[in-house]
Amino acid sequence: MKRFLSYIVSAIIAVLPIVAQNDETHISIDTGGRPLKSILTDEQKARVTHLTITGTLTEDDFAYLRSSLLSQLEELNLRDADIDTIPAHAFHCELPFDVINEYKKIILPTSLTHLSDFALSVYKGGAHITFELTGKFPTVGEQVYNVTGTAIVPAPDNKYCIMENNGVYSTNKDTLFKANPGGYLIISEETHIIYKSAFELLTCEGITLPETIDSIGDRAFFDARLPIPTGAGYLPMFECKAITPPKLGINVFNNLTYSYIHVPDESLELYKSTEGWKDLNLIKLSTGQIYHDPFQAIDDVQSQNDISISANNKYVHIHSAHEIKDISLFDLTGKQIGMFNVNDIEADIPKTRLCPPYTIATIRWKNGTTETIKLSL
Repeated sequence: MKRFLSYIVSAIIAVLPIVAQNDETHISIDTGGRPLKSILTDEQKARVTHLTITGTLTEDDFAYLRSSLLSQLEELNLRDADIDTIPAHAFHCELPFDVINEYKKIILPTSLTHLSDFALSVYKGGAHITFELTGKFPTVGEQVYNVTGTAIVPAPDNKYCIMENNGVYSTNKDTLFKANPGGYLIISEETHIIYKSAFELLTCEGITLPETIDSIGDRAFFDARLPIPTGAGYLPMFECKAITPPKLGINVFNNLTYSYIHVPDESLELYKSTEGWKDLNLIKLSTGQIYHDPFQAIDDVQSQNDISISANNKYVHIHSAHEIKDISLFDLTGKQIGMFNVNDIEADIPKTRLCPPYTIATIRWKNGTTETIKLSL
């Protein structure tokens, strides 16, 4: 009889989630298929800062994590969780600014094979969040990362990926999987492949692609930003040193917020005749860094997009040979004072939106290029 009762108790324990704890701040859970929200006690929910999860997580569990726990967690460890796909919008949330200067880590599962759309798109508030990669770099959906640049770093014992100069590479550096935000990004001279979305939504100070690059994946530079100074100064550099134009995937440069891409002098005409490259604003590498002065008169600069400007008592009318996506307005201190979605080859800017003595307008075209002009009252 005692042996039978012991067997029953053991069987019950085997199907229950395992929860280990240390003063309610460090919690380890095997979900056992149960909803995460139901496993934690109210005290644990209020105090946990380090949460380790094994077992599986449902989309409802991810929704609970991002809505109720992520802002207070310092570390979420999914390393040994049975998860091959991080679902769409899994960590897509906005953290409050009261977590300013807090450092957070999310350790991704070793079994991970795919990141779905918007999966890691955390709007960080004042926090610094790092996603630690413990296994192979996964395939990615669209807009997986956030608009300021999501940081992914390989775990110290990762056998498949390495970190170098803010980039996550395959161990032989043949493939750049992900560029992380910050500074001027010089890609390894051993790299041949830029992975899908590697620079997507990333803000950085400049980019150099080496001669060895021969393939650039889908959306690799989608909505990437190289900030153009609103005052006088040098433009950031975007260099592609490959003599033969690299093969491009789909929508590689869509919405790239930058004006020029520098290519080898001897290959300029080849780039200008190559599909995917020919619509970009290409210039010779020997041109070097370009000095940018948005305060000079309009007719001091040859427009790259055949802009014509006229005015009446109420509006400044802008006409272009190419379709304009949007126009941003800045005063002379660099403060943004307006933005207009256009999606046409012409636009009317109300004079009431301009400021004396003149307004700086940054025009962004559908083809991803930009140009800065001066608008007078």
